[in-house]
Amino acid sequence: MKVVTSAQMRDLDQTAIEGFGIPSLTLMENAGKAVAEITRSSYPEARFFAIFCGKGNNGGDGLVVARHLYQQGLKVEVFLLANESNLTGDSKTNLETLKNQNPVPVIHELSSEPELNESLSSLEEADIIIDALLGTGSKGPLHGMVAQAVDAINDSNKPVVSIDIPTGINPDKGFPTGKCIIPALTIMLGLPKLGLVTFPGAKYIGKIEIADIGIPDQLVHQKHYSLNYLTMDECSMYIPQRDPEGHKGKFGHVLVLAGSPGFTGAAALTSMSALRAGTGLVTLGVPSSLQPLMATKLTEVMTLGLPETTRHSLDINAEQMIHEFLNKATVIAVGPGLSTHEATLSLVRKLVISSPRPMVLDADALMAFTQDSAILKSAKVPVVLTPHPGEMSRLVHLTSYQVQANRINLAQQFSKQHNVYLVLKGAKTLIAEPSGQVYINPTGNPGMATAGAGDVLTGLIAGFMAQSLTPLEASILACYLHGMAGDLAAQELTEFCLTAGDILHFLPIAMKKMIQVRDS
Repeated sequence: MKVVTSAQMRDLDQTAIEGFGIPSLTLMENAGKAVAEITRSSYPEARFFAIFCGKGNNGGDGLVVARHLYQQGLKVEVFLLANESNLTGDSKTNLETLKNQNPVPVIHELSSEPELNESLSSLEEADIIIDALLGTGSKGPLHGMVAQAVDAINDSNKPVVSIDIPTGINPDKGFPTGKCIIPALTIMLGLPKLGLVTFPGAKYIGKIEIADIGIPDQLVHQKHYSLNYLTMDECSMYIPQRDPEGHKGKFGHVLVLAGSPGFTGAAALTSMSALRAGTGLVTLGVPSSLQPLMATKLTEVMTLGLPETTRHSLDINAEQMIHEFLNKATVIAVGPGLSTHEATLSLVRKLVISSPRPMVLDADALMAFTQDSAILKSAKVPVVLTPHPGEMSRLVHLTSYQVQANRINLAQQFSKQHNVYLVLKGAKTLIAEPSGQVYINPTGNPGMATAGAGDVLTGLIAGFMAQSLTPLEASILACYLHGMAGDLAAQELTEFCLTAGDILHFLPIAMKKMIQVRDS
């Protein structure tokens, strides 16, 4: 699903009206009806809805919501921060339509702060408050009646549903412009808005729902927008069908190069995660002195002892054995717990240049390119990089703060410049591909900020690539599934107690849910 700025959404609306002949009144009707349906399904026990409307189009959407809820026999009270004479176009039309209901619902037309204050007594009885004050018009600090209404809504301690944009949140940057509404549910109209699906905005908006308002898919595709928001419906379609006559040789073979003294857990997590992805075979290549330990630790994973440095990390002399093994491997995952010994990093650089198999690079493997990331362009096969913000900062020679402040553009530029697939981990993980498209992953939670979580993701990406998914498909599916498993684990165990092993444990449950969606 495409992600847009407020300006892009306005352009879509205008093109739908002028180029596709869809009346603006129809778009507003579709929006209000969809919001009413989503609100009812989200709060089926609610009977009294207080709806705060501004004088613009967002307020017009709220008036349509009011009519649809009222026609269902529910109690509705509208707080309109304007008089009918202040309204124009579709908003005025919908106010007139609402007033034509028999009997007419309670509508407070308010032109001053004292009038608003006098009307608020019934707010205590409301079950749900609907915020239709500003929408994408929420740009600067709030003042006047809007600010007073926001204070009243916040003080009510009632669940709030915001239409499109919570009042007081900048729709493109996501930060509060001062005081703001923090809703339980935000129903975005048409498409997700950039400022709300990335941080900081994502922490202010509660649960997200997207309302279809009738913008033609053809129109959206014509615009060639580069940002995308992952959904379960879309991601589940990437899960490969299992051949009823298949055997382990048909489902790929991942070679994992990982581990060094003190960091064998990373190697184990990556290897087991690749198996959990459905890969037929996984072989873990480790320094030869660690091979007996890992063979004992991992029952289902094969192990391969490789030449090592004096510090027991993989040595550059391991290249020949690795290349011989790649004749039977499908994908190679490199990096978790690998160490930053210079001979080890030299091995990584040589493998990137010479590998005949697609690669996933994570953790210590990324350190091989901090001085010269241009080497990545020499790869003959697709390469996926999975840095966290700190690793990304070293790749682009910026601070972690600078990376976090410009995540989308940096991921997009690095991917295009180096012809790699970049998975920039963190809250709302990003997947960037060389064509310039960027995908925002909505799953995951703060409990996943724990050692080893990234190793599990690396194994998943490699495992899906081994089953013939493209690097982009594998990265998208892995990120969504990984975050979903973490969310399920957090629900059961709390975010405080979540470990990487828990993510691994909940992967089958998350996969089962996604397969059910795929097959429905």
